[in-house]
Amino acid sequence: MRCRRCGIPLKIGQNWWVSSSRSRDYVCVACCSARCRDYRRSHLASRKDYDARYYRLHKEAVKARVRTHYERNKAVVLDSQWRYQRRLKEKCIAKFGGECVYCGEEEVPFLTFGHVNEGDGAKHRRETTGSSKFRGGTFYLSLLRGNLNQYPMQLECFNCNNGKRNVSDARREAVLAYGGKCNCCGESQINRLTIGHPRNDGGKHRKITRTEKTFYRHLKKMGYPPAPDGFGIEVQCWNCNAGAEANRGVCPHKERTGVGG
Repeated sequence: MRCRRCGIPLKIGQNWWVSSSRSRDYVCVACCSARCRDYRRSHLASRKDYDARYYRLHKEAVKARVRTHYERNKAVVLDSQWRYQRRLKEKCIAKFGGECVYCGEEEVPFLTFGHVNEGDGAKHRRETTGSSKFRGGTFYLSLLRGNLNQYPMQLECFNCNNGKRNVSDARREAVLAYGGKCNCCGESQINRLTIGHPRNDGGKHRKITRTEKTFYRHLKKMGYPPAPDGFGIEVQCWNCNAGAEANRGVCPHKERTGVGG
């Protein structure tokens, strides 16, 4: 018995579903998936309309199902979301040339999308995600689709992106007080350095100190202790700081050497 679309031999459990034998659908798994994919693409508008109507009529039930599924499968859902975001970002990076326009950095977690015109970044993210700070799947999808082209962008690493900004006196003093160079890669240019949390608990610490300005003032007021408020901190360059955040808490430098992975 062969697939009636591509002609390859059909074997149950390998390239053919048992359930297909009941409906005499003699099509291999690959061809069946392609057929379903083509059908979804050709009926995309009607499907979106149906989904929107269904959601309006069963809003609370849908939310409850989603919430229950998330609570039961939190680790799987978060892993799936991370992989999806990573795939989108990789496609966007390839579209924009694959490397930092300034230094040639190619490591995906170290790369971001810088706006050529100052101030465009916040406007762009606000229009695509509703937040001037958030950058995620919606933002990447807009880049792949070519939307909002009124904001010219280029591919930059986080070090080069943040290095264009002025360093506040409070941050400069804090960075120098804690060593003045990145604990991971040794970067020492002050405009490329920040204070990071190696245990990835910066979010909890910021709830105490709130904004960036108050964070550095808070450290100064305490006399720059090694573990302020019980949180471990260290000097990190922006690449290592943002790279670890984008790489499940492990900087790609440490991942390559097997440290912290």
